[in-house]
Amino acid sequence: SLLRYLGGLMRKAYGFDLSPAMLKVAKNKLLHPRLDCASFIHLPLKPLSMDCLLSLYDSVNYLQNEQEVALFLQETNRAIKPGGLLIFDVV
Repeated sequence: SLLRYLGGLMRKAYGFDLSPAMLKVAKNKLLHPRLDCASFIHLPLKPLSMDCLLSLYDSVNYLQNEQEVALFLQETNRAIKPGGLLIFDVV
């Protein structure tokens, strides 16, 4: 639902999830879905290609150890343009 809203505000909005079932739900909500089965520790994005990355709804909580947290931060840093934003929530 958030991707549908963001897609109306931005030129490009992409959705990533590790769950094929959730991707199917998202695909049914979007007219032109840009979805991929991926995680934030292995993003299928070119380096320095994104203005902003969002990891919401407690997705970061699924990282299981400090190494995965470090990979998350390295991978998102790789994909974000200089001056870009990484926004995430943690409970």
